[in-house]
Amino acid sequence: MAIPTLTTDRLILRPWRDSDLDALAAYEADRVAMQYIGDGSVYGPEHAAATMAGYRAEWERCGHGRWAVELSASPGLAGSCGFVRWHQGQPDERPELAYGYRREHWGNGIATEAARVALEWAFGSLSFDEVVALTHPENAASQRVLAKLGFVAAGTAEGRAGTMSFFTLSRACFEESGLG
Repeated sequence: MAIPTLTTDRLILRPWRDSDLDALAAYEADRVAMQYIGDGSVYGPEHAAATMAGYRAEWERCGHGRWAVELSASPGLAGSCGFVRWHQGQPDERPELAYGYRREHWGNGIATEAARVALEWAFGSLSFDEVVALTHPENAASQRVLAKLGFVAAGTAEGRAGTMSFFTLSRACFEESGLG
């Protein structure tokens, strides 16, 4: 499957390149950046290759996945954003918005900007009816991103890292918000 490239004024969401491997490995080794990713584990460089292979395989398997995200003015991997399957293989297999960024890119709005264009694509090109998102309950920054995008808190759910805050966003709500 050809992975689409999405752009905003500041960002490029693009397919993964082998040249992203070192930056991805640095991200996965950063304890602070990884604190709210999965169970908070950090990884060595060998894990980054498996992560990237998994991102590429998700596109082949599902027709969607996580993009590599870079700033237009500063090429190089800033992070990732896209969709995974929540509860893969289970009856509740809705798409889950997932993202993570290198620390030097925190606090400048790129998580919201990248997720917005990814959601526009998913609700438009893929005709998703709903997207879910999970955060660690104490991850207030990620919860603010979701609120800006129109996600609604919907209680808790068991995720890969235990009990998580659970959010939903319907296509109708996204379109009505004026963001899509």
